[in-house]
Amino acid sequence: MLNPTSTMGATSTSRLSTDLPTRSIVALPSQRHSDQNFFIIAGGIFAAFIGTLLSLFLCCFFKDWESTTIVNLCAHLSARGTHRMLVGLPICRDPEYLDVNISFTAAVFSMMAAMTAIPGFLRPYAAQWMNVNSHLRKVKMFLGDMFQDRLTKKREGTLEEDMTKDLPSWLVAYADDDIEIQLDNLIVRLMQLNLASIHSIANVMADAMLDLTAHPEYLPALRQEIEEILDADGWTKNNVAKLAKMDSFLMESMRLSGSAIQLLRKVMTDFTFSDGTIVPRGNLICFAAGSMHESNEVYPNADTFDGLRFYQEDGTTKPPITTPGYTWLVFGHGSHACPGRFLAMTVIKTALAQLIKEFDLKFPEGTSRPASTIVGGSPSPSRTAQILWKRRVKG
Repeated sequence: MLNPTSTMGATSTSRLSTDLPTRSIVALPSQRHSDQNFFIIAGGIFAAFIGTLLSLFLCCFFKDWESTTIVNLCAHLSARGTHRMLVGLPICRDPEYLDVNISFTAAVFSMMAAMTAIPGFLRPYAAQWMNVNSHLRKVKMFLGDMFQDRLTKKREGTLEEDMTKDLPSWLVAYADDDIEIQLDNLIVRLMQLNLASIHSIANVMADAMLDLTAHPEYLPALRQEIEEILDADGWTKNNVAKLAKMDSFLMESMRLSGSAIQLLRKVMTDFTFSDGTIVPRGNLICFAAGSMHESNEVYPNADTFDGLRFYQEDGTTKPPITTPGYTWLVFGHGSHACPGRFLAMTVIKTALAQLIKEFDLKFPEGTSRPASTIVGGSPSPSRTAQILWKRRVKG
């Protein structure tokens, strides 16, 4: 957890409380008023096509094919879609604000790498000079007034009116002591959630687009599903949830591109399992998710990409994409399963549906799907992967 005492010059001497129900902060706003939030998210994504991707659209109208770096594209789609709901207009459309949020993750991991070489007693001082602080200060410039408004409303007892509007309202509502309520700490909390959302969503989206380009045989079935459900019955959250073939394709992409480990935990006290295995305090334990997802005993022909592997004839997937299980660990498991998975899947499926519907795609001549790169022990889509796009001619 980021320590606000080493960022933005906060004067408190305590870390942010781990009792603040971050899971509720993530899950509740993204599930309450679901259709309202869906249209907000979808509006952010569609605006990204018009704004962030305007040059791509124009090029595709006047040229056969246009190239784009897929990871950058997906990061902007993710940022626009999620922040349209989290902070709202007009901030979510500000290019500088989006760039700060997108680059924040790289700044954090760079800081983490640097900190490993610095003695513990010097880290609070070294942190003052890290690039993360400039990101936090910039976010404070954009969101400071919004947080101050929510803090004023909390003191006046009128905050509940804004509870469904944005994430700052929820963060202020759940901040219940003098440490949590400090503006700098609220900014840190928001950026912690940002750290867990934009690039996670973007990476899944990018891997899916790379897999779609590598396996174009699935595009007709996916487009037919989009036309039969979304175009016929409307672009709503419930209808996006019915895209079972897309769910299956995403699950297969995540199965083969997901993290090799999940549920990494540090043992805080000596622990004895029921079979007598003892794990001493201070050790790290995790699930070998990659071994499970690539096991032929669990998934026959596990090395083969099968985009409809999880699809059932009754129009569902087995297991459901957002339901963790012992053999489906991409979102973790149990009470600590990713609380933002519902929001993430809504953003990803909405963006992919629009992309699949509007564009044909292929790799540049002489190239194929690039191998993933390993970042922190986990695979990540190639930062330089290119895809060629062409506006579909619908007949």
